[in-house]
Amino acid sequence: RQQQQQQQQQQQQQHRQPTSFKPIAAPQTTPPAPKRPTVRMSSLPKVLIPDICSCLYVSGESPLDFYVQLVENKDIVERIVETMYSLYNDLPDEPELAPQVGDVIAGLSYDQNWYRCLVLSLPDKQSINVRFIDYGNTDVIKRTNIKSLSHLLDIMPQAIPCRIDDLVVPNEHTSVVINFFTSHLKDSDIRLKLTKVGQKEEVFRVKMTLADGQDMGDLLVENGHATRISAPRRPPKDPFMSWPDSDVPMNVDVESIVFQISGVDEIYLSFLSNSEKLETITRGLQSLTHLPLGGLFNVNDAVVAEFEQLQCRGVVTSVLPGNRAIIQFVDFGNTDEYSFDKLKKLPREYLRYPKLAIKCKLDINPASISKSPSEIIDCLKKHFPDTEPTHCHFIRKERDSYVIRLSQINGADAVSLLTGRTSSGLNNGCSTSTGLNNGGSPTAGLSNSGVPPPLTGSTRKVVYFKPRTESLPIGAVLNVAVCDIENPSNVHANFQTKTQDNAQGFLEKVQVGGVGKKTFALLGEKPEVDELVLCYNEQYEAWSRARVTLVKERTCVIYDIDYGKQDEVDYSAVVPAEEQFNEYPSLAYCVSFQGCKKILAKMRDTMSPEEWKPVLYELLIQQTFDCDIISQDGLNVVIQPRFDFKAKLTEKIKPLIVTKKAWSDSASAVSTPPPSLVVNNGASAASVVTPHTSQPATCKCRCSDPKYKTDLLKEEWDRFMMEHIKMRQFLRSQGLDI
Repeated sequence: RQQQQQQQQQQQQQHRQPTSFKPIAAPQTTPPAPKRPTVRMSSLPKVLIPDICSCLYVSGESPLDFYVQLVENKDIVERIVETMYSLYNDLPDEPELAPQVGDVIAGLSYDQNWYRCLVLSLPDKQSINVRFIDYGNTDVIKRTNIKSLSHLLDIMPQAIPCRIDDLVVPNEHTSVVINFFTSHLKDSDIRLKLTKVGQKEEVFRVKMTLADGQDMGDLLVENGHATRISAPRRPPKDPFMSWPDSDVPMNVDVESIVFQISGVDEIYLSFLSNSEKLETITRGLQSLTHLPLGGLFNVNDAVVAEFEQLQCRGVVTSVLPGNRAIIQFVDFGNTDEYSFDKLKKLPREYLRYPKLAIKCKLDINPASISKSPSEIIDCLKKHFPDTEPTHCHFIRKERDSYVIRLSQINGADAVSLLTGRTSSGLNNGCSTSTGLNNGGSPTAGLSNSGVPPPLTGSTRKVVYFKPRTESLPIGAVLNVAVCDIENPSNVHANFQTKTQDNAQGFLEKVQVGGVGKKTFALLGEKPEVDELVLCYNEQYEAWSRARVTLVKERTCVIYDIDYGKQDEVDYSAVVPAEEQFNEYPSLAYCVSFQGCKKILAKMRDTMSPEEWKPVLYELLIQQTFDCDIISQDGLNVVIQPRFDFKAKLTEKIKPLIVTKKAWSDSASAVSTPPPSLVVNNGASAASVVTPHTSQPATCKCRCSDPKYKTDLLKEEWDRFMMEHIKMRQFLRSQGLDI
């Protein structure tokens, strides 16, 4: 047929141009159409698994996306590999094969074996991105290493896609989660047990049991890598909740060392027998040099901090502005303030050691002591130093502390040292005196009946804070109002929920309670840590509930559980709350923004409050906005705003970052001695508006004083240097050299 067509064309050409001797072009033959595979994923048998089965982990790194093979299908997998190898090595190549996404083909892997493959994408003309449907892993293979799949079409894919049911893993693709998840699965080998819960879009939702009987989902939750979707959200743990308590023998004398004395009602001591445990802990922490310093820390986080040249265990009891925190050492009882860059995250294995510092209080009523608080502390520290052992008799436990009788080795009792009387017995928390008092009479200070008079102590009734949290609907859209921004990584907000809508009547009770108690003579009394109090919020001109997180000599640090603000106030600024105010959940949540952790951390570390506050206040506080609830852990909530928060934030801070870069560039160009501005024609910075002046001069700016920076707060130094940079930029704009 082609020859006939060629002859006809030649005849036509000769007929049209009989005198032409030009060569006739050869006819162009059209290439054959590319061949399409005929096998689609839907044409293979569907993947089925029993309700309970044994399996082998084969691929996947996330608890929400992994593949397993059934142990009972082990022979089928081996037969597939042998059949593919024996058949497709001998089949001819198919260069015209043009697969599309979703086709199932035979592909040659790097191990020179042929496998059944699903085409995922076509990145370029020479390669294909595929998934091996019998193993679950993916790879990029060359187009020259593929053939049409014509065999084994009646066998279902052996790689079973799974995800652990009822689980939220915020950081599923980080190396920590990947290593934790895959190592446990590989250790179990073929002894993994799957329990099918359901199926959605061909992915099986399962519960996984490891070889040692542990549930993989529970293990991820316990180690802080995931949270349960359906489980009620637990409130944040109290300080020390993660550590077990030391075993305390009751009604016996135990040799102890007194570490910390803050008063008769707050004494921290440790058993003399715990010295080996303490040495083991500190020596182990000293060797953890690989742990990174710094990061983000919240209340109740377990940390490692340096104390008296030792690496010690601690817990964050309060977070202060400026990336600082109050740390309480669980093995010594003392507290201290640290910046975030001086802290490390405590490894989980050190939580199995009990806290060695035991909180105690003397069996005496403080009102019966005539000494001042500072005199009491000095007296106890003098007679019970931390270098000598003492005898401690544990009487009973009250809340988080033990009531004790403390005495020296030679027999001197702490009560007698404080009161000046010989203690012959303890009864109901107060000492009964048999010695002479200051009046010289053996019955002075007693009533007519010879019974000690009733103790006149404080009438303050302490109500301790009980964490109550509303579980927010995960995945729902809620309206949020940001009420306080402590730093770019610590934002407090209220959500428009049913509880929030019903809070108006409750908050009116808080106002009445605060105003009513203002008239009582209870103001100015020392509150207790973890006590629920009412405080006056000057910003909102209203009373609100607060939790006492730290008590100092004359002030206390409180956290407003309804507005999220933390502040240090005088004792007179708070009043004790009633038990009814504990029954309503906290209204303030600590929110973080999905996908914005790095940029907010950069703002916190590189920008002054004067720079980041206007930006965040404009985007967050001036108006409410809708957001998606991503996850919740107690009072910590991850949200995704419905507006493009990250793009707007980047747009706002970009000029500030450019200015800071200009600052760093100019600072690096200035050599020592301290910087000074000198222009090429001798004009000083002060006379730059009249550049024709010929008097040589240098910059009189205070940046040349090396002591000036150390005398200023960082915010003032930042503001001063910004003005300095503007001056330098103006000089350049006038064509003057610096």
